[in-house]
Amino acid sequence: RRVEDVHGAGDGGQRVAQLVTEHGEEHLLRMFKILREARRAGLRVAAHQQSTPLRTALDSGQTDLEHAILPPTSRLSSATRDSVYRKFVDNGAYYTPTLTVSRAVMLSGDSAARAIFGPDAIRLDERRAYASPWLLGWWRMQVDERATDTSSTRVAEGNEAYASSTADVKRMHELGVHILAGTDAGSVLVYPG
Repeated sequence: RRVEDVHGAGDGGQRVAQLVTEHGEEHLLRMFKILREARRAGLRVAAHQQSTPLRTALDSGQTDLEHAILPPTSRLSSATRDSVYRKFVDNGAYYTPTLTVSRAVMLSGDSAARAIFGPDAIRLDERRAYASPWLLGWWRMQVDERATDTSSTRVAEGNEAYASSTADVKRMHELGVHILAGTDAGSVLVYPG
C-alpha cells in the first residue's frame, strides 16, 4: 500500500517515504516487502545500509546504497568481494560512499579539536575560514561527544574501515559499479558546497 501511494502520487516517484528506524526480523521482513513492491512498480529505492546482508537488500529491490560505509570487506576473499560488487552491476544499483566522514571519524577528540578549532586550523585547511558559526558549533558538539572515547580500538577500526572503503570504491569502479558523490554535510570536516 505504501509503495502504491508513492507510485500513484503523480510526481514521478519523487516523493520520499521514510521508515522509522527499527530493528529486528519483523522490520527487515517489512523492508524487504517494500523493496520487492517498489521493484514491481518500477521504482528506485535509495536507502542506507540496513543490518542485513547487502546482497539480500540488492536482490530484494534496493537500487541505491546511500552514505555507505561498508563493513570492512578487506576481511573477505577477493572473489567474495567481487561477487558483492557485481550485484550492484547486475541490479543496476548505485553506491554512494561516505569517505570524508569515515576519515573524520578516525580523528580522536583532541586531534579533531586541534584541526578544527586550533590556532593552525585555517593553515591546515583553508576552507575552515568559510565555515559558519552554526557549522562550527555543530562540529564542536560532535567533537565533544567523541572526546570521551579515547580507545585505540576505535581508531584502529576506523583506519581499517577507511582503507577498506577506499579499496572498495576503486574495485567497484573497475567492475563498472555506478558511483555517486555524496556527503553527510554537517558531519565533522564535511564542508557544505
